[in-house]
Formats: sequence, structure tokens, C-alpha cells
Amino acid sequence: MGAADGPPPELTTAIVACAPYDLVAAVHPGGAFLLSTFLEWSFVTTRQEQPILPRMASILAARGRIRRALAALPLADAAKELLNGKAPWYGEWISRRDMGDPWWEPADLTEALDRVRVPVLLQGGWQDGFLRQTTAAHARLTARGTGVALTIGPWTHAEGGAAGARILLPEALAWLDEHLAGSSTGHRAEPVKVFVTGAGWRNLPAWPPPTVEHTLHPGADRQLTPQPAGPTAVDTFTYDPTDPTPTYGGAFVTQVSPGITAGYVDDSALASRSDVLAFTSKPLTTPLEILDSPVVELDHRSDNPFADLFVRVSEVDARGRSRNVSDGFIRLGPSAPAGVVRIELEPIAHRFARGNRIRLIVAGGSHPRWERNLGTGDDPATSTRLLPSHRTIHLSNSRLILPVADIERHADIF
Repeated sequence: MGAADGPPPELTTAIVACAPYDLVAAVHPGGAFLLSTFLEWSFVTTRQEQPILPRMASILAARGRIRRALAALPLADAAKELLNGKAPWYGEWISRRDMGDPWWEPADLTEALDRVRVPVLLQGGWQDGFLRQTTAAHARLTARGTGVALTIGPWTHAEGGAAGARILLPEALAWLDEHLAGSSTGHRAEPVKVFVTGAGWRNLPAWPPPTVEHTLHPGADRQLTPQPAGPTAVDTFTYDPTDPTPTYGGAFVTQVSPGITAGYVDDSALASRSDVLAFTSKPLTTPLEILDSPVVELDHRSDNPFADLFVRVSEVDARGRSRNVSDGFIRLGPSAPAGVVRIELEPIAHRFARGNRIRLIVAGGSHPRWERNLGTGDDPATSTRLLPSHRTIHLSNSRLILPVADIERHADIF
């Protein structure tokens, strides 16, 4: 996106693959620091001048130290020990909590989206940590009438350059052939090409396509149903930062952390934790296709105002195995409005299979994907003081909103 920020006159087209344009939004999504992604990335850059084989060997040899740094507090001291005086930007990233701080301005290239005048191809992955910025860039360029195309596949950030390359690389060459050489052989059938997980590739005239909201409600018996729970129904959990709710997969960037895997994983163990609420639907009587971002609304109370909310939609197969589909996260504080909290999850194109079930996960965090909430309001970069938070979800005012395609076929999905 840097070339588009001050485009030279000879710029004819651009391809942006799995990349952010606003660093502060990438580093602090939802208001909390994206810990594993940016600590790992900073560590790997300290080895980038080494030849490739010694570099990979030294990174793999450091996996234990990386794991300990991710678990340690305060964050600044843990990073100093791991980074050994290198990657000085990391200290700035974890300590500058004001998103309006002028320090971040040079790393925000959002305005480039309003200046670019050439056709742009955007490529991303449903499990890429920069997915939201990819789809947001597409929406902004589309609104301006700029020639823009979008491709999103079923991969993580790393897989975009590996397994995804067999799709993305030929597509990029065809795009350049069309816009630089004037060839028509690689012209796209539609401006949007997405992989619908559970179904396959789909060409679309726009993203997101037309959908209709379908609402499900968490129930007192941990069911997910079309009917709201009774007015007195509540559910509770406790988030303990000394034993933070762990990360199981998701759309983030990881390279070497042992035991932490980005992307689609079996997240069945997450639902069995005492600090997690899991609401599961009955088996679907028909396939259900979701296109765009699900939304979760939680009537949430906490005895500690310093609290995070992590929500997830997963698919549970006939054997009871759960697999993540989309996540959302928000950091709350004393100034957050009381009552219903609205959380927009990552955009998806996913088909739930007939006979499978939809699961809604509610938790107080996902560590080390995000830094843990200390529960004190203290700066995690410098503090080690921890306090738990006891949560209450009023179920009657809480719901999961799914953007469903072809809703006429899904009037009775259970």
C-alpha cells in the first residue's frame, strides 16, 4: 500500500496480498495488543540478516524462550529478555495505548485508499490476521468506484504464500498481463472470488453479497435456539488472568510458537473449560450458508470493569468435534456503556453442513493471541498485578446474528 500512498505517474496497477495498511489497527485489534503475532514477528526480524538455514535453526531453537516470553509479565521485561536489545519498535507498540497518539500516524496509510487511481487486486485469506483490513480496503475502493477485485481463500497468512500460492500467483500474473500487456485471456469472470469453506470456490459480482439476518439465541440450558430465553435466564463464568483462557486457532499470524496454531483447528477442548460458555444448536436439517460478518450481542455484566470479551462461532460435526469458523474480540473498561455489547466477528464465507450444529463460544479472552486483561487497568507492559472478573450474561437480551444467503430455503433450519 506504500506505493499507492504517493503513487508515481508510471504506476498502472497494484496487487496487495495479505497485508495491512493501518498498523495501529493491526497491532491493537479490538483495543488490546495482538501479543503472539507481533512478539513472534519482532523476534523473527532479529534473525533476518542470517543465512536461511542458520536463521531457521536459531528460530526453532528459541521456541521455548518464545513460549516463556508469551506467558510472562510484565510484557516489556519479557520482550527485553527475548529480543536482546533488538527490535526497538516493539517497546513502542506495547506501551503506546492511545490509538490517537501522533506516533502512530506515519504507520496509517488509510488515506492512500482515497488517492489511488489505478486498478487494484486485493488478495487475502479467511484465517489471515489482516483479513479485516483486506475487506475494508475493498469496501472503500468499491465505494469510490475504483477498479478493484478481491480474492479470499481458506488459508492463514503463512499459507497464503505456500498452499495458497497455486491460486494467488497465477491470478496475480494474469492480472498484470491484463493491465500491463492488455491481454484479455486472464480477465476475471466476476470482480470477487471467494472460497466458501464447506462448499468451494465462488465467483460473485460484489462483496458482501445480499443476505438476510438469521438470529439465534443462547439459552439457559446451553442451547442455541431461534427463540429467546426467558426474562430471568442468566449464565455466568469467571475470567482468571492467572490462568487465561487459551488460544485455539483463529485468524492471526503465527510462525514458531509451540502449541499455538493459527487457522482452522479442532477447538472442542475450548468448550469444556469452566471459564467458557458454549451454546450449541440442534443439528441442521439443511445446509446453511453464511456470507459476511456474524454479529454477537451480549447483555453482559462484570463485577470488574476491566474486562475483555472473546466470542467465536464454530461448527460441530456429527461426532461432536468442533472447528472454529469466525471470531470477535473487544476490550471493555470503566467508560464502556452498560448493557448490551455488540461484537462484529471476522467476515466469512462458510457453509454449515446438514446434520452439523452451530456453536457460540463466549469467553474473557484468548491468550496469547491477545494479551491477557490484567483486571486492574494497569499497563500490561509494566505491571504484574492481576485481578479476576466474574461475568454474568443476561440471555434474554443476547443473540447471534448470522448473514444468511438464500434465506427462503432456511425458514426452518433445525
